[in-house]
Amino acid sequence: MLGGLPVTAVIVRSSANISAGGRTKAAAFLHGVFLLVAALLLAPFLNRIPLAALASVLMMVGFKLAHPKVFRHMYSLGKTQVLPFVITIVAILSTDLLIGVAVGLVTGLFFVLRANYHSALELRQDGTHQYLLRFKRELTFVNKARLARLLDSLPQGSTLILDGALVTFIDHDVLEVIRNFEESAPLRQIQVSERNFDNPVLRAQT
Repeated sequence: MLGGLPVTAVIVRSSANISAGGRTKAAAFLHGVFLLVAALLLAPFLNRIPLAALASVLMMVGFKLAHPKVFRHMYSLGKTQVLPFVITIVAILSTDLLIGVAVGLVTGLFFVLRANYHSALELRQDGTHQYLLRFKRELTFVNKARLARLLDSLPQGSTLILDGALVTFIDHDVLEVIRNFEESAPLRQIQVSERNFDNPVLRAQT
């Protein structure tokens, strides 16, 4: 009611709830009810609990959240997972919780865009002058520059197949790159054909 933001306590309460055996949404609801009842009816008794005891409980829960096995698990997932994890921790310890979380979100977003940038397109050479360009996921403006480079890298006199079997959406900017390439391909003696572009989303844009 006074505008307080209990950000630091949210993950601790969730962890304590899970440790106590909570498994469903009802556990989260009842947890909130118990906290409300305790704050309204048991405040005099809660104030008698030494702060050192409460701090020790909080430290124990925090240690479980930052257990060494958590770091080992994140490290085993690869640098795309461990780097945002470590950067977030360092940012929180160096600044404060809100700034650290914001830095972690931006870092995580960067790695998500980076992963999409590299995995959305796959250019494979099927023969001497035959190439297959497979669109593996949604193509947005992020993929536009890489798509243009892949198309420009095709040698003169080659054959290109554009495969849209795995894509459900192509951004207008990306589609414009494809159409411009198809129009200019004859100048480089490149034959272009499309397959699996019968998706309604793709057909509507083409």
